[in-house]
Amino acid sequence: MKKIFVGVMGVTVYLMGVNGWADTPLQVNYGVPQELGERTVQSIEQDYRSETSSGIQTSIFAEYYGSRLQSDEIDGHEKLNGFGTGVTFTALDTLSTTFGLNYQKSSDWHSTEINVKGGYKFYNQNNTYANASIGIGYAWLDADDYDTKLRYVTLPIDFELGHYFKKDIAGYVGLGYKWLYIENFDDVCTGYFCESTASDVLDLDGITYKVGIRYNF
Repeated sequence: MKKIFVGVMGVTVYLMGVNGWADTPLQVNYGVPQELGERTVQSIEQDYRSETSSGIQTSIFAEYYGSRLQSDEIDGHEKLNGFGTGVTFTALDTLSTTFGLNYQKSSDWHSTEINVKGGYKFYNQNNTYANASIGIGYAWLDADDYDTKLRYVTLPIDFELGHYFKKDIAGYVGLGYKWLYIENFDDVCTGYFCESTASDVLDLDGITYKVGIRYNF
């Protein structure tokens, strides 16, 4: 009988303990959760080309090259279309030297020119650049149907606006102006052209325009 009483008391105490735990509210820890490990956040990189670099940068280009030339002494103009190519060396990110070659043709003439230009890159942000240049060159202008060969000293100025759509590849457009001064006047001096002011008739000037692609090494 005594054993039964002790057993009943033990069960009663156990049930009271369970009931007491059930009535106790759950304790919530509002502290900082324990770190399971460092969280790695992958950065999203913009494919921007570096705007600063050391040393000398080298680039080559190929372009459509056109011009609309005229003489100040006579009416009319000559429109020539062709292509240009060359190499550019850039130092200090802004100063450049370009060696260029272009070939153009119209219905009556064809022209070949070599030139060297010094340029200044005055804008270079977010893969877009703007460059202004001035130079000197030499051009051969030959008539298709006549034995006329003109030689000119050229003075080109140029503005170029480009954008890098790949890290080292840019597309660009350009607009400029060019003066051509006759160099072999004595070789073509016949009749009217031998007058003292006739060389002004052969001097030319006009706008130039281009669209091209540039690749940087």
